[in-house]
Amino acid sequence: MFIVDSETMRRVDAAAIAAGTPSLTLMERAGAGATRAILRHPAWLTGTTLIVCGKGNNGGDGLVVARLLQTQGRRAQALLLGAPDQLSPDALVNLQRAREAGVEVVEIAADPAAGLRARDAAEPGRLLVDAVLGTGFKPPLHGALSPLVAAINDLGRRVVALDVPSGLDATTGAADPAAVRADFTVTFGYAKWGLVLPVGRRFCGRIERVDLELPRDVVVQEIAASAGHTALYVDALLAAGWWRERAVDVHKYSVGTVLVVGGSATMSGAVSLACLAALRAGAGLTVAAVPGSQRLAVDLTCTEVLVHGLAETEAGGISPSEQGRILALAQRHDAVLVGPGAGADLATAAMLVELLAALDRPAVVDADALNAFSRLQREPRLPARCVVTPHTMELSRLLNIDRARIEGDRVEVVRAAARELRAVVLHKGAPTMVAAPEGAFAVIGAGGPELASPGTGDVLAGVITALLAGGHDPFEAACLGAWLHGRAGERVAQRLGDAGLLARDLLPAVAAAAREAQESHR
Repeated sequence: MFIVDSETMRRVDAAAIAAGTPSLTLMERAGAGATRAILRHPAWLTGTTLIVCGKGNNGGDGLVVARLLQTQGRRAQALLLGAPDQLSPDALVNLQRAREAGVEVVEIAADPAAGLRARDAAEPGRLLVDAVLGTGFKPPLHGALSPLVAAINDLGRRVVALDVPSGLDATTGAADPAAVRADFTVTFGYAKWGLVLPVGRRFCGRIERVDLELPRDVVVQEIAASAGHTALYVDALLAAGWWRERAVDVHKYSVGTVLVVGGSATMSGAVSLACLAALRAGAGLTVAAVPGSQRLAVDLTCTEVLVHGLAETEAGGISPSEQGRILALAQRHDAVLVGPGAGADLATAAMLVELLAALDRPAVVDADALNAFSRLQREPRLPARCVVTPHTMELSRLLNIDRARIEGDRVEVVRAAARELRAVVLHKGAPTMVAAPEGAFAVIGAGGPELASPGTGDVLAGVITALLAGGHDPFEAACLGAWLHGRAGERVAQRLGDAGLLARDLLPAVAAAAREAQESHR
């Protein structure tokens, strides 16, 4: 549930071993967790799986995977980059265990790249496991490792990296240009910064964390000593801890009521998606306030939502004359979402700026409500309990800084934005990051390229608003909402693939993701 640098992870492992957890046990847990993750992709296990094992403990993890795949009836072949007497002590033990389990072990140290290509030709299959280099690596690749990694990338097999793709710095994200490009990275203990920071993120594919069952007191002590290098990593376990179960006697007014303010002549769909997402995330009574000309469109799309038609500007945005009415509506709801589809009309933008300054409800500020400040060159004044949800261009406009600066140092820019805005800032990206003005910081461990589709941000905003309305504090609502949204995307991608998802496909999947959190919470 944390994200750490490689040195912190090393100290945590060492402290766990000193406290009585054998290093072989940690290696077994790592390999077993990786094997479970691999077995969830049975189509990848056609033919022989090649596990390329380095001489250190990362290679030992690979040997555990080879043994466990073999015992599951999946043919696995371990390719060693060193002679047995060159392996780490724990890797040597697992080499012996793998051989006893019937794993064929082939030494390819003399010419690793040629050896790998020869085994690929002799043992056709769809999967390769990268267990070459662990978290201690610093670029660049040297000697025979560079052509070996190039061969791994060139074979055309699916690639699962253990802990970190070989060629990647687990702390900084710096990578050799020829680093392994994994389809899937299984990281051990805690996620590593290098997996989520540029440039490293693009080498990792999807990321899954394996819990090594480390002693809690040891972890707390070491994480506290590394506070400046640590953040929350929001995965299924942490999301489940934040989930709140409903009492048996709740009703639509007691589980959190939501008001969504937005829409314009060409963007009624944004409001519809946000309203339906709020309902799928557990909101009770949900109400939309939109320009009058858009009332019917939202009403027909969202039969479960009450829709108020407002006076509008000539350009089709909400009229400034409706500010008082919107504030009165807001007083009757537990949380307010402002901005989806509100459009570029300057009169509407001016109204939104004034509305946010006067609003005293927990709020999510999204899309055109964020853009209103830059359009009018006004300093943001936001409600006290507020989440803002910009993507990179919106954040650039909001803070008046270059996009390159954001992309070059996302962590510090998002932290600074939260302090400057005195609000929780959720920066949408790969991965999504969340910062609170008091200093809390989280990286979201769910979601992927399937979410690169119009309207998915409106769904996210609706989910977070529902959680705010249900009583979660803004940081928690943003983190849990982003995980539910990302996990919903993953669920849809399992059926449809990474391309072609429609934002509306996420709606039932949000409810399914919430059920996952609820079941794990129990």
